[in-house]
Amino acid sequence: MIQIGKLCLFFLFLLLCACANNVSQKRVFNKQLGTYKLDVSRTSLGVYAIDADKYKQLSITFHSDSTFTMNMKVPFMHDSIGTWVAGEGGAYDYNQLYYKNITYNMKELGEQFYPPYKKDMDTIFLLNSATPEKGFDFIKEIYFIKTGR
Repeated sequence: MIQIGKLCLFFLFLLLCACANNVSQKRVFNKQLGTYKLDVSRTSLGVYAIDADKYKQLSITFHSDSTFTMNMKVPFMHDSIGTWVAGEGGAYDYNQLYYKNITYNMKELGEQFYPPYKKDMDTIFLLNSATPEKGFDFIKEIYFIKTGR
């Protein structure tokens, strides 16, 4: 009888952890919603710097149906539409971006990006080493600043 009690407590603990993670993920998801503009002052555009005036117009919008859209196609990001998944907000937890025109299998992660955070009064997020269009150079760190909800 004691073993059954321990087993019940263990499953209750797992259920509580799952609920807490779901709440955290929902909070991160809601925080991420909105429109962000490419931060050309923080992003090192590398070979794309010659077109910085064009790229400073780049924006990405995270929608409540878990899709994202960008206002233009750029060579340093594989596609301008797709879906996204919020992480749970932990220190080593990432959000994931999945481009529409790439077929991912169940084991593949999408592009990793940090949830928005405040720095110098800006709400920004960082996209790590985004997959560029085929044959184009990648940018190691791409920063976006929130412009609206």
